[in-house]
Amino acid sequence: MTRFVFLRTVPRALCASAIALSLVVPLTGCGGGLGRPFGGGTSALASRKVGEIGITVQWPARTRLIPDASNSIVVNIKDSLGRSAPGFPKTLVRPADISGTSPVTVATTTATNLEVGIPGTPENYTITASAFPTAAGTGVVQSTGSTVVPLDTDNPVNSGVAFTLGTTIRTVEIGITDGSTSGQNLGKNRTRAFVATAKDATGAIVLTTASKWKWEILASGIGNFRNPDNSSAGATYLGNGSTYVAGDPGSTPTSVTIRVTETESSVSDPANPAQYTTTATVNIVPLGLALSAWPRFHGTKQNLGVGATGTGILGASATQAWKTALGNNVVFSSPTLGVDGSIYICSYNESTGAGGALTALNPDGTIRWVYNNSNTIGRIESSPVISQDGTIYFGSYGASGTGNVYAVKNNATNTGFTPVWVKQLSGPVYGTPALDSNGYLYVGTGGTDRKLYKLDSLNGNLSWSMAPSASTNTELQTSPALSADESTLYAVSSGETLGSGTLVGANLYAVNTITGAVTWTFSTGDKSVTASSPVVSGGRVFFGTLDGFLYGVNAATGLADWAQPFDAQAQIYSTVAVSPDGATLYFATFDNISGLDESKIFAVNTVTGTQVWASSNFAQGFTSSPALSNDGTRLYIGCYDGNVYGVNTATGGVAWTFSSGAGGLGFDSSPAVASNNMLYIGGFEGNLYALQP
Repeated sequence: MTRFVFLRTVPRALCASAIALSLVVPLTGCGGGLGRPFGGGTSALASRKVGEIGITVQWPARTRLIPDASNSIVVNIKDSLGRSAPGFPKTLVRPADISGTSPVTVATTTATNLEVGIPGTPENYTITASAFPTAAGTGVVQSTGSTVVPLDTDNPVNSGVAFTLGTTIRTVEIGITDGSTSGQNLGKNRTRAFVATAKDATGAIVLTTASKWKWEILASGIGNFRNPDNSSAGATYLGNGSTYVAGDPGSTPTSVTIRVTETESSVSDPANPAQYTTTATVNIVPLGLALSAWPRFHGTKQNLGVGATGTGILGASATQAWKTALGNNVVFSSPTLGVDGSIYICSYNESTGAGGALTALNPDGTIRWVYNNSNTIGRIESSPVISQDGTIYFGSYGASGTGNVYAVKNNATNTGFTPVWVKQLSGPVYGTPALDSNGYLYVGTGGTDRKLYKLDSLNGNLSWSMAPSASTNTELQTSPALSADESTLYAVSSGETLGSGTLVGANLYAVNTITGAVTWTFSTGDKSVTASSPVVSGGRVFFGTLDGFLYGVNAATGLADWAQPFDAQAQIYSTVAVSPDGATLYFATFDNISGLDESKIFAVNTVTGTQVWASSNFAQGFTSSPALSNDGTRLYIGCYDGNVYGVNTATGGVAWTFSSGAGGLGFDSSPAVASNNMLYIGGFEGNLYALQP
């Protein structure tokens, strides 16, 4: 706010004045032929005398009620017909130094040749002053004020007129700088950057000073604001931007309301406090994997292959509860399970290379909804990932060589879907994203991109991307795994044969989840290609390769933890499952050498890398990955022969066989074990099967 006082002479001290204006005694015109020099009101016909208004502008110290972000004041003098006085408007620039306690004189200027009226019919002059954010007097007006000065021959001096500049702010808004919107979920230890914006009556932004904003939390025990330097600021913080840090609300969604107030205007205009404050609500929930039996491929963030609940089918037989056609003829994806018993699975159309879709099904097998992004999704080999806030994520790839990550969720009535965001990446996405408890997704790409990406699950924004190795990096086609404390991401590159015939072997990378820096690299040498995803358990990382070797690597150092890799003597597409006690690994092989038919299921000791047992030979191979009951007594896996097998983990013997009758297309999908002991698995031909004891 700025205050103006009109005086005959400029005072020596202005305790609360921002601008002082001196009015000089009008001068008598020189003869009757002078005419009307300026003005034009009716009083000009009765009087030909002219005068002057002398204006002196003083800028107050920063402690005064003038917009602290203002850098100029534009002063104008207009007559009763709205015409500016000669030389006006004038732009008066803020002094360089206003650090003291006394006002600083900016300029003294005079409006001359002004017509005055006669007694009873004065000539009225309107003096306005407006504060602007730039020194050039441009931008949105921050404060403005005006007063009328009457001039006539009997009252040539008006020494007591004063007026105050009023703020132009009419509304205050809270914006979110991370691209998300008010009301979206915020996870434990996640931050959200807010910014306050003041607007005038037309909706134009009024520039303000950061120190004039006050932030408050209208709840306790959930989180706090942080300063720009990341230090805690407690319950209040001054600044036009502030970062809120969420605490841990537990498993129940909690709302927190934050309030911001523009203190400069609210103090100077106490009669209208609502114009200078507003609130926003943020829902705070855990954002990690859903607390369901099987929220992602292989069940857990470490890819362990065992669910938290559900013993599965332990009897001597398994029967089909239902079978649902998904509308596409290819299912590489593995089903995942929501907390309400819903099932999610992806598929695509092989003949067109498109038609990719995420299908949500009810527990009875009826289709709840199908999301295909208006038929723009290409191929999907990724499995869905379900977050605690109910959002489902998956990846895809298309003919252009790029890939997308999608986020979609059930609508409020669970009868349809709500798209959340789509993030395009520079390479195809084959594997299933990993999701940490703070709501960050980790995904690898293939093609020529060959990078790891960390994305914000709330909005798809990029946190970091990196290519693990400039010289030996190959496609990242599998599903990365997280360490138990989520400090490290483990990802396997596939390896490939170059045009020269040189084989670049698969590498296992340990990556810092905060920075994206590679901690260590384990190389399989020049002989291994992999389609198996890494699994983290007991301080080790396990993965298999297509030359038949299973590796155990120290998770901390990246060194081989076994004396030698386990040789299964057939291709390993399977991602290993780990027994609940961490002692045994289970996986299956794919023997594609005609006539041998030596595809097997293996159990291997996690510490020594030695064989515990091997099953009898199967006529067809396995690209499906095994899933375990949570008590570890049963292993479930789909086979290329069109069967799903239940295997006794103590002996390797087949306990039961379910035949899909799918005409030999078989199963590439991996099973999901539900809490009600149901099994779900996708058939390659495009059906989802539900098996029951």
